[in-house]
Amino acid sequence: MVTSLKLKQSFIITAFLISYPGLSAISQKVKYKTTFNNCPSRSAGKFAMRLLKTYEKSRSLYDVKSDIEENFLTDKHFVKSYSVNVDPSKNIMNISLACPKPLLRVVLMDSEAEGEFQSVLVEEGELYDPTYETLLLGEKKIKTSLPTLAISKNNLSSRTRKEISDILRVLGEENHSKISEVIYDEGDVLTMILSLNKKPVSVFLGEGQFEEKVNKLRRLVKYSELNNKQPTVINLLNLKKVVVKFAHKK
Repeated sequence: MVTSLKLKQSFIITAFLISYPGLSAISQKVKYKTTFNNCPSRSAGKFAMRLLKTYEKSRSLYDVKSDIEENFLTDKHFVKSYSVNVDPSKNIMNISLACPKPLLRVVLMDSEAEGEFQSVLVEEGELYDPTYETLLLGEKKIKTSLPTLAISKNNLSSRTRKEISDILRVLGEENHSKISEVIYDEGDVLTMILSLNKKPVSVFLGEGQFEEKVNKLRRLVKYSELNNKQPTVINLLNLKKVVVKFAHKK
């Protein structure tokens, strides 16, 4: 019989199971297998080590779950979801972890230290400690520094964060690397700076109707790339009258 413990797991993890070297000396009694997926191995390894140690003390998955929840271990180790199961007959503990996709590095425009890097916006609109980006960069889980979200502290509500996360989802994974900066001004006015062919493109989205506007932006970017055109300004303030300025070819 296999005993299992899961939290917020809404998908099936199929990544190849790998072992974290730091766990090998902990116990000769309980075997283990781990998969860290997109998590930074440094923090994920510490999380897995903690679960294994806790389980070895009482052989209780209830105690493991209590330790995770009472000590906020998922938050401390950047874990979005986890799955733990134990097969007592084989004495094997399987630990599978998943971490959220990082989207933007948040810079507060009205902080005491103007332009201070405060946090990382991840999928679903959650905010993570900036260490998360540092770990991912150090382990090459992401290739470059995240684009910037410039926003006032008052605007950084859960609603706004979710809205920005949804906007990037609509824009598409293929365009995420083209984003240089997202600016969310007072009054819910949104502006993006894209980089196409290593040249800046100002995109004015204004207020509201963001899903429709970003869908149109995605089509405009694709059109520009397919037709070898270089936009300099894309004005989507009025969906009925979209204005695109292209650079003159020399």
